[in-house]
Amino acid sequence: MRTLITGGTLLTPHQTLPQHTLIVEGTKISGIEPPGIRPDPDDTVIDAQGMWVTPGLIDVHVHGSVGYDTMDATAEALHTMARFFARHGVTGYLPTTGAAPAADTWAAIENVMQCPQPQDGGEAPAQRDHHDADEDGVITISHGNRHQHRDALQGGIIG
Repeated sequence: MRTLITGGTLLTPHQTLPQHTLIVEGTKISGIEPPGIRPDPDDTVIDAQGMWVTPGLIDVHVHGSVGYDTMDATAEALHTMARFFARHGVTGYLPTTGAAPAADTWAAIENVMQCPQPQDGGEAPAQRDHHDADEDGVITISHGNRHQHRDALQGGIIG
């Protein structure tokens, strides 16, 4: 089944496309069509007339939001932050630690690395991405070897 987002102004990395239709199949964008596409009977159509349709934003430095912080080192904190960000157009974020004792910083980093993505499908879209933690200046998006940065940090930067 497809979802068609029609009538809005699509913003792409290279163009601004008024009145175009964004076609989504499952969770993937499968196409952009000029005005006039006819939906299939099974399609879900979202009217975006007068609105901007943009890619999701990625926030690369997030300490916290809505009363929660990366340093809380809990799944509840990350999930609440993810839901808040998703409601405001942020589809991926990098939890960032603050100045704290090494044990607290490690607890926060381990929480980010072990915490599953929210799967609630509630108010905000499910599965907002959080990436491995950023120790204020050390960006660690490393899904190939999740512990390479931890090992490097333990070798002398913090701990």
